[in-house]
Amino acid sequence: MNCTSLRCAVMTISVSCSVTFGANIFVDATSNFNSTGIFVTGVTQFQITATGTAELARNDGSYQTDPNGIITAAPPLGSGADAFFTNNASPAGVHPAVGSSKSIVTGGQLNGAPFGALVAGFSTTSTPASLSNFPSGFQLVASNGTIMSPVSGGFLFLSVNDINSTSDNGQGFNASISEVPEPNPNAFVLGGLALIVLLRPWASRRK
Repeated sequence: MNCTSLRCAVMTISVSCSVTFGANIFVDATSNFNSTGIFVTGVTQFQITATGTAELARNDGSYQTDPNGIITAAPPLGSGADAFFTNNASPAGVHPAVGSSKSIVTGGQLNGAPFGALVAGFSTTSTPASLSNFPSGFQLVASNGTIMSPVSGGFLFLSVNDINSTSDNGQGFNASISEVPEPNPNAFVLGGLALIVLLRPWASRRK
């Protein structure tokens, strides 16, 4: 798809992309920012679904999550990864365990969201080098979420929520993106007219 025009309540926006909506995009956990090939010039919504497993600590104890940030493989007790996530992630002092999650306190794409969760952000450049290229920050997607671009638009990127270096990361998620259609204002008008027609006989009988 080269370009799709959308109509929203306040402005006309355009979406350009180098991918086909609905096609799988691999979100590589070893990359800080994964391009979707989608650029927006105004406010619009996208529905994103994802599956797969991300690895955040393959060098010193496995820490694997699903797109919700739920731990599917926890590091062994006493390992470097166990110590890090126990002491530096919320809730503090709690060992990471399968079926639970540990949230980023500071320094991540989305602080307060689980390590390893799928997040999305809109960059001012097609080649972002740091979080400063995402002035509106990131939004939680998880396994099935809706995100909205800022008024200024931007380049849509997907990330595995993490901090520091991604050199010990691995695997990733398969994400599918679709547009969320804006409500048709004509439908509201027609609906209102139909309601008036239905209520008119009732109002006449009340007189």
